[in-house]
Amino acid sequence: MSRNKLPPSTDGIAKNVIIMNRRTVLGTLGAAAASTMILAATGGKAVAKTFKAGGIFYGQVKVGNFEPTGYNAFQAMAKKYGIETEYAESIDFDKAKEPLTDFGNRGFDLVVAHSSGYQAAVLDVAPKFPNTWFVLMVDGDSTGNNPNVAVYGFSTYEVLYLPGAVAGLMTKTNKIGLIGAIPLPGIRAEMAGFIDGAKAVNPAVEVESIWINSFTDAAKAKEASLAMIGHGADVVGHAADSASEGIFQASREKGTKAIGAFADEGLTNGDVVLVSGLYNEDLTWDLVGKGLTEGSLKPTITFGGIKEGWVSLGGYHDVPQDVQDKIAKLRDDIASGKTVLTPRMVPEK
Repeated sequence: MSRNKLPPSTDGIAKNVIIMNRRTVLGTLGAAAASTMILAATGGKAVAKTFKAGGIFYGQVKVGNFEPTGYNAFQAMAKKYGIETEYAESIDFDKAKEPLTDFGNRGFDLVVAHSSGYQAAVLDVAPKFPNTWFVLMVDGDSTGNNPNVAVYGFSTYEVLYLPGAVAGLMTKTNKIGLIGAIPLPGIRAEMAGFIDGAKAVNPAVEVESIWINSFTDAAKAKEASLAMIGHGADVVGHAADSASEGIFQASREKGTKAIGAFADEGLTNGDVVLVSGLYNEDLTWDLVGKGLTEGSLKPTITFGGIKEGWVSLGGYHDVPQDVQDKIAKLRDDIASGKTVLTPRMVPEK
């Protein structure tokens, strides 16, 4: 892991900010790159401007499921639209003002914060840099009436609703487990969706949930999983990022099953993962890149879930066809409006 220390800012707002694993990504010349350039007449000559975008991520961008999903979409956006990028990873929510301010000081056109946990910092910093767009990605509920803030929010309630339904249909003990990382509003909604999905298809199911207060502590997730399995749970789901590895280890040791989240975790743990709930971030990051380069970004909250295709399922593993058919019908009923979901959040404790 490399660390590049930036020079002190000239206004004294953000000094000694560390941008980790700095990368610069430029799209190849051609239609994609050309679409990102603004040509201005200067002395009779055309001068091309390349857009610059920064991203901040709570965890490491190549570890786990949630952050890599956003990071890969960030880089795909950059390649498609020829945008120059840098990113900061492992940024705690209460430390976010520093990298946000640094990107603003250096004249970045766009800064994307990959979690609603950054909302307070974004709304504080954005007014200081009116020429920079600040975007909250995945979830968030306010632009703060700032003309340069936008939110691209997924239905966090819906992302684990169908996977929860799979768990409800696949359990033989009518007991399933659920592990949450940190009780942020979005994660509380993810947990509620999982529980409601399970009970919608199996009213007799009991769901035991545990907070581990970490996105990365696989050992703690494994301990919690083993405890729930000991109480009879034969399927365990999560909203816990890379800590999920502990859940899969427990399932493997005890011969039970698990539900993945945010990336298709069955690709690497197909022996225990039945299915995964996915955020299709390629769609939203692409909208941001298109809006930035075309000048059409707006300070609004754009929202999507199952109906819009922003939320979907990964591949099935050891799930009978009749269960897959029931889930497909449930998905179609939600998308058509025949089945109306009522989003909620589980309690913080």
